[in-house]
Amino acid sequence: MKLIIREYLEMLKESKGLDALIPDLLLAMDIQPLSKAQIGVRQYGVDIKAVGKDEDGIKKVFLIIVKQGNIGRSDWDNNEQSIRPTLNEIKDIYLVSHIEKEYEDLTKKIILCTNGNLKQEVELNWKGYKERSSIPNKLEYDFWNGDKLSILIEKYFFDEFLFPNEIRVNIRKSIALLGEEDYNPKYFYNLLDRILFNSDFSEEKTHSIQKKRNKAFRLINLCLHVLFYWAKDSDNLKPALFVSERTILLCWEHLRKFNLTQDEKYLDYYFKIYKTFLKIANEYFLKIQANCHTLDGLSGYGTHFIEESLLIFEQIGILSIIGIVSLQISIHEQDESLKSYINTIVSSLIALIKNNQASNSPCYDSHSIDICLAIYLLSLAGHKQFIENWIKDIISHIASSYHYVGKYFPVSTDSFDDLVSLNISNKINKEKLMGLSTLLPILAQWCVCLDLKEAYNYIKRTIKDAFLFVNLQLWYPDEETDNYLYKTNAAYQSGSTEVRIELPDSLEELKNKFQKVQVNTIEPNKISSLRSGIPALDLIASRHFRTPVMPFYWQRLPE
Repeated sequence: MKLIIREYLEMLKESKGLDALIPDLLLAMDIQPLSKAQIGVRQYGVDIKAVGKDEDGIKKVFLIIVKQGNIGRSDWDNNEQSIRPTLNEIKDIYLVSHIEKEYEDLTKKIILCTNGNLKQEVELNWKGYKERSSIPNKLEYDFWNGDKLSILIEKYFFDEFLFPNEIRVNIRKSIALLGEEDYNPKYFYNLLDRILFNSDFSEEKTHSIQKKRNKAFRLINLCLHVLFYWAKDSDNLKPALFVSERTILLCWEHLRKFNLTQDEKYLDYYFKIYKTFLKIANEYFLKIQANCHTLDGLSGYGTHFIEESLLIFEQIGILSIIGIVSLQISIHEQDESLKSYINTIVSSLIALIKNNQASNSPCYDSHSIDICLAIYLLSLAGHKQFIENWIKDIISHIASSYHYVGKYFPVSTDSFDDLVSLNISNKINKEKLMGLSTLLPILAQWCVCLDLKEAYNYIKRTIKDAFLFVNLQLWYPDEETDNYLYKTNAAYQSGSTEVRIELPDSLEELKNKFQKVQVNTIEPNKISSLRSGIPALDLIASRHFRTPVMPFYWQRLPE
């Protein structure tokens, strides 16, 4: 395990990676951080200040300098940002003016921390400085390199008394298999399940339970970071993205299960993990962005319809989620700087749809989820005309594929075996696979929501001319949905389905129906993540576990 952690530390190319890790490590060691590294604020040499018992059992004030990479001669005394001037500034200024009165009598321990090593050429400089500056029982010095950090992380994050050895086994297997093209994240999922749901947690808020839960969330975030950097190094980011989705979903399920969704302390830990998801999602977007703007840039040439359709709608769903999450965060935090980033995501999503003909050819009825997410984002961004054109293209392709080709339409079973039987071996009757549809009524209802009369009339005519035999259906959540939403497909365990839906002649008639239906369905605040303001977590759950998007997203949008 130490080797894995050591390699992970070496992958942290920026000091801010260590800046974020060290406070969590200190907390795991029962040392309380008092201040953290800040950009643009003069800190007189100290990146992190903390107080707590050292490994010798004595309470001390820890003053930590965080540096990136190996430390050589040029890093020791080359300019005012070098090690020696920093150490002098701490001794001459920080110790004199920045130590609170309650800590003045405690021993001060200055730690030089890096994910690299101290080069031989400066070992004597460091040794000499320590010997000259140390004062017994008052001032100490220590050096934490990558090896020391690895030992501390393994000891305090992977505590064998709190978490069994199988967790280490699962993280090792998760990383070892990342290079495989058909990577299966089951070992990481086993890790999550073991930590969150098979450990001795309870609703009690005793100190020991709180301490264990804090360590569990810190350990999960560390494991997710380790997997992310390994995936990035292996040029295989998609598994890390899917794992990060599952992580924030199951961590929320843990908080929900133990009635902690309003506990500010645990929400702080949760949002640290959520930020890791955002980091991975952003990295994934940057990786595929250029491909979105290239003709067939994601699917390539010579790919079979099934593979191409599955891939394109997967990417549509992923891009839409990244855009929706970013948009909700920008609104909640009033962050104007995110607007440009959101516009970039939206333009990439539009380019992806335009540059890949498969975007008009959903092969599963459940691709309504990914289409829903895209329409929701595009509608919030004001692209109504593009949405209308896309909807008409999808409907046209479904109708022509079903009637003139007899395949390449969205199958209602969402079964890969049925896809193969229909599109390759021709061993199944097409009528059996078009017996029901959620996609058609959802697209029709989006047309009503966005006042797309032409597209609505086109859908209605197409159904009348070609799909009168199809059972149009729509799923609605109920009071039980929140109990399943973050861990499985909630539609299998909760909610109710409206069947035999008929589309009225006018948009107004269907709008009136929206109002009646929404009166008799649950309020959005019955969904715990919406009630707590977690950005788009229910939509992430829909994409990840394939639970249908909840209809209030479009049926209430006109309000």
